[in-house]
Amino acid sequence: MILVAIILLVRSPWGQGIIVNKAASFIEKETGTKLSIDRLFITFSGNIYLEGVYLEDLSGDTLLFSNKLEAGLEFLPLLSSGDIKVSKLHWDGVKGNVSRKAKTEDFNFTFLIEAFLPQSAEKPEPPDSTSSALKLALRDISLSNFNLNYEDEFLGISSKLILGELRMDLPQIDLETMAIEISEISLRDTKADYLQTKPFPETPPDTTASSPINLILRKLAIQNVQLNYKNKVDQQLAEIDLKELLLKFPKVDLKNQEVKLELFELKNSSILFHDFSIPSANSAAESDSSIAPFIWPEWIVSAKQITLENNQIEFKTSETDFQKGFFNPEAIEITGLTADLSDLILENKTASAQVNSLQFEEASGFSLKEFSVSLASNDLETSIENLNLAINRSELTGDLKLTYKSITELIQNPQLIGFDLNLKAPNLAVEDAYYFQPTLAQDTLIQKLEAYPFSAELVVDGNLDLLQISFADLTWGKTNFFASGQVSEVLD
Repeated sequence: MILVAIILLVRSPWGQGIIVNKAASFIEKETGTKLSIDRLFITFSGNIYLEGVYLEDLSGDTLLFSNKLEAGLEFLPLLSSGDIKVSKLHWDGVKGNVSRKAKTEDFNFTFLIEAFLPQSAEKPEPPDSTSSALKLALRDISLSNFNLNYEDEFLGISSKLILGELRMDLPQIDLETMAIEISEISLRDTKADYLQTKPFPETPPDTTASSPINLILRKLAIQNVQLNYKNKVDQQLAEIDLKELLLKFPKVDLKNQEVKLELFELKNSSILFHDFSIPSANSAAESDSSIAPFIWPEWIVSAKQITLENNQIEFKTSETDFQKGFFNPEAIEITGLTADLSDLILENKTASAQVNSLQFEEASGFSLKEFSVSLASNDLETSIENLNLAINRSELTGDLKLTYKSITELIQNPQLIGFDLNLKAPNLAVEDAYYFQPTLAQDTLIQKLEAYPFSAELVVDGNLDLLQISFADLTWGKTNFFASGQVSEVLD
């Protein structure tokens, strides 16, 4: 009966008024600033409900406004094991402003810390290393309609976040083992801006040891999210517009070096990155031209399905315009990027992948109309099977098998590699080479070759010391060249 009476009291307008007035008066007295709360009570399910919270900073400007907040906590795990399990957190309509002036290290909320956490002259006791690490569970998390501003003149940071809706369900967060299980994260209708105008002060490297993460991400869904980054110090700019992103990571075990990707989908999105930073003077000296022996990564990595559909990428390393007819690696713009990749595997010194399709167009006019291939590689051989390539005016199909004593030999001594090549090219247009070597278009001999496309068929095997040509057929217009036989010492 007493519990029922308390619940009825806190839910009544009279009881709410008492609670709100007491809380507001206490905080205003401790901080010397204005706080107002429209409603504060405990729901019938035991959750805390806050409505219409307004808090000013010492200048009388808005520090925080919260429209509605409902939070629930499971007390049994907290009392029995100390674990924190949030059963519900719904927060809607938040406006926050955090700022710091150039000549101070104090934020506009520092007064709250000083009021409720006064500084003590005594040294804090070191944490108890024998105590168990905190375990968390965050269930039914919903954040919506956030408008947050961060202005830090001291560090030269200006950022803004407009959050439409974020939903999360995290059944397990173990801070001792860093085991994190995420059932779902859904983010939509969100925009984040970050501006850096000053170099960060130098700080000593962090030598604190940390446990590797063991992550399960069952589903990450992003819709209509924009991320903008501008660094005036390093002259870098990034603009990411994610219309549709779906990610499923059943396993990310960094300790045991195992990563498993089930699905990655990116559709109708764009990524822009400009890097006009000036390379350091000693960058050339720091680079090592020697080739180190190849070592297979001791990782197990698999990706079941990667799907791209109608995406755009812009990349620049110099302030230059895109040029029609010339591919410039310093200014790349790819549109219509569409791909279907499956069964990417890295395990036990083997790697394989299936490229089912890949298409895009580049600002120069170069167009990859179709590309598909099966790839596999290990310590002794690499196979390229069912190659199908179609660009602007040219087409190519074939298979290639490379044999070698080691991957290091493949990289450092390609002349020792054995190969078996079967190639067919029904159309080869010299004009397609102009995108990468535009000076060829000025060559009068090359210009004459534009009259007809080439067609070719080639079957060869062996190595560069002894090449066995089983079949070679090259046709240009009415001209045909056929050959077979052996060629020794190809590079001499």
